[in-house]
This record gives sequence, structure tokens and C-alpha cells, in this order.
Amino acid sequence: MEEMKSHCLPQLTSSGDCSTAHWGPAVALIGLGYSRDTTLAVGLLTAAVAANAGVYVGFQVNHIDLSPNYAGTMMGITNCAANIMSIMGPLMVGVIVHDESEGVGESMKGIVHDESKEETLAAEWKTVFFIAAGIYFLCNLFFVLFGSAVVQPWNEPETSEEKSSKQARSQHATKQLTDDT
Repeated sequence: MEEMKSHCLPQLTSSGDCSTAHWGPAVALIGLGYSRDTTLAVGLLTAAVAANAGVYVGFQVNHIDLSPNYAGTMMGITNCAANIMSIMGPLMVGVIVHDESEGVGESMKGIVHDESKEETLAAEWKTVFFIAAGIYFLCNLFFVLFGSAVVQPWNEPETSEEKSSKQARSQHATKQLTDDT
């Protein structure tokens, strides 16, 4: 079992077999852009969010594959970038979607049902869903093509011997430079 674990999991992660989990949500979001049925829309959105669970066996495990010693630090850095994108998402929706109804409840009374505004709003949301699907697909494709599961050389901290040797080489190089001038 241990041999299978050490042999198969890094290969699966590096080849992308386990890391295509973002393609399912991309397909669901494209379907959501065409949906006119509320029940189907809720189902597709639920499927998109549920399919995101697959990322935990794909690229999120990759931090541990690349550097077991620094996986926590790398996870913090990548989560920071992901949270910046989480802030940008709603801002971009605000740029793309222009809903003039301004609120619900009492303010909606007296607003005449306008089919052309509804079509425009649906087209704007379709654009949002297609952009999100494109980001899902292209970013995941980049990972599948260029991702690696090989432990990186910087994973192992330097030993005191390596530090001393590096410091000695640096001092020797500095001495040579000062002797040459």
C-alpha cells in the first residue's frame, strides 16, 4: 500500500489526472448561463460548488508534494492570492451587471415587468458565468500542463555545514574582489 501511495499519487497529481476538478464547475457555469429554469439553475450552481471538492485531491495537495517542509507557508501565500480574487469577483460582477431595480420588497412595487430589461440582465449574467468558466478552465489547464509533484530542491533547510561552506565561499569571493581592486 505504501509503495502504491508513494508511486501513484505524485504521478497522478503531476500528470493532472486528479487535478481536473475545476472543469466540472466550468461546464456547470456554462450550463447555468443558458438556463431559464430556476430549479435547473439551482441544481447547476449546487453541482458547480460541489465539484470544487475535487480540488483537494488535485492542486491543493500539490503544496505538500512540492515541499513538505514549507507547505503551510506556500498554502498561506496561495490562499492570499485566492482571497484577492474573491474580492475582485464581486467587483467585476458590479462592472458587468447593471440591474436598475435597486432593491426588493416595497421598492419593487409599481415596477412594470419589462422583458427587454430581463433579457439584458440575463445576457449580463451569462457573460459573468462564461468569464468564471473560462478562468476555471484556463487556470486549471495551466496547472495540468505545467504543474509538478516533484519535491523541490529548496525544500530541505540548509545544514550548519552547508551554511558554513557557503559563508566561507562568500568570504573568499569577497577577499578576491578586494584583492583585485
